[in-house]
Amino acid sequence: MSQSTPGKLAAPKPGSRDASKLSSADSRLLAFEARWWRASGAKTQAISDELELTPERYYQHLARLIDHPEAAAEQPAVVRRLRAARDQRRAER
Repeated sequence: MSQSTPGKLAAPKPGSRDASKLSSADSRLLAFEARWWRASGAKTQAISDELELTPERYYQHLARLIDHPEAAAEQPAVVRRLRAARDQRRAER
């Protein structure tokens, strides 16, 4: 299991992120999130099939990613939408 699967998003290593650039895995994650989904079940299945991540890991990675300025520069509408949803959830607590 030590070999990586082609197309699989590897978990980022702590401290490995270049401060000025998103990794290709981060870019793929943002592009995936930018797609429109008619049903949550379809998105959940696609997370597993296309990204080879569990939904939990996907959303954890995405939550960390939206705080990076590079993510906002690459996919501004997606990052704004995700930040607004997060802020609303926090306000409701």
